[in-house]
Amino acid sequence: MYPGAYFSAYTKVVDWLVAGDAQLRGRSYATAGGSLAVTDAFREELARRGITHVADWESLSTRERAALEVLILCGGDVARTVEEFIAATANRKLPPEVWSLHDRPDDPVARAYHRDVRVNYRTILLRASANGETADVQAAVQTALGRIRRGFNFVPTAGGWRVMADWLRFTRTRTGSRGQPGALRRADLARAAPA
Repeated sequence: MYPGAYFSAYTKVVDWLVAGDAQLRGRSYATAGGSLAVTDAFREELARRGITHVADWESLSTRERAALEVLILCGGDVARTVEEFIAATANRKLPPEVWSLHDRPDDPVARAYHRDVRVNYRTILLRASANGETADVQAAVQTALGRIRRGFNFVPTAGGWRVMADWLRFTRTRTGSRGQPGALRRADLARAAPA
């Protein structure tokens, strides 16, 4: 499906080294919700990498939503938007991909979708400090896209010792509580399948 990505057959090391885990060109994108600075930074960085058209989620028709491959969520009601996207793309052979910005690593919605088989969910951890100055936002978006290309699903935009601390907080976050979605696993799909 994506000849310019996914080189590793048995281990992801090759994709980590050559940034070949996720293909950017040739895919359809849309943005939804959130800060204009972050949305604009994503659009500019994708354009710099050869993606000329990034649609707005709200303006897409049902047919266009069904054909969409990557939804970039920059805020808003994440669970509702992700469920709408999953429903719109339910007949596709490959699950849709969501890049969702979060400002803290212990977000139960992000953790719930992290292992959900219906969607390839990438949690982009964008600290509040990186959401102010234009240069900081652009640097964070460049870092995020670089890490997405290397196959990260938990995508910290900062560096240093905080990355490991944030990852540990993320993995210890409980899911499916207080109305948050619970992850749909392969076993759940197998039980729901007709015999």
